[in-house]
Amino acid sequence: LPVACAQNANAIALFLGAGTLALERAAMIEIIPRLYLSNWAEAKDPTLLSLHGITHVVNAHGFALPNQQHLHVLYVDVPDYEDANIDEHFTRVNRFVHSARIKGGTVLIHCTAGKSRSVALALSYLAQKLKMGYGRARERMVEAGADLGELNPGFA
Repeated sequence: LPVACAQNANAIALFLGAGTLALERAAMIEIIPRLYLSNWAEAKDPTLLSLHGITHVVNAHGFALPNQQHLHVLYVDVPDYEDANIDEHFTRVNRFVHSARIKGGTVLIHCTAGKSRSVALALSYLAQKLKMGYGRARERMVEAGADLGELNPGFA
C-alpha cells in the first residue's frame, strides 16, 4: 500500500477498534465450532480474541504473549524441528481442548506462523479425540482454510 493509504487504513482500523491486523488478514480460522487456529500475531490481538470469544489458548509459540492473562493458557514447549517429539504433547493438548469445548469454551491453538506446530496439534485433536481419522481431519482443516503445505514433515 502507498504510505497515505496505509496510514488511512491504520486510522480506520484504530477508529473501529480492530487494529491493523484485521484489515491485513482474514483473521483466525475456525476449524470446527469453538476451535480456532492462528499465528502468534493474531493470538495476541485482544480484539480478535474477544471477537471470536476465545476462552482457552494452546500456545505452541514458545513464549507468553500479552493479552492472554485473562485466558486459560496451556503452554506447549516443542521446537519446530523435524526431529522434535510433538507426539508427547498430543494427549495433554487433546484433553485441554476437549475439556474446554465440552464446558462451552472456545479454544485457540497457535504457534509462530500458524502453519506447523499448531496445525499438527489441531490435526491430532480432530483425528484422535474426535475420532475423525487422519485423512478426514486433514480434509476438514483444508476445508476450513488452514494451510497444510508448511506442516513440518516430522509432525505429519
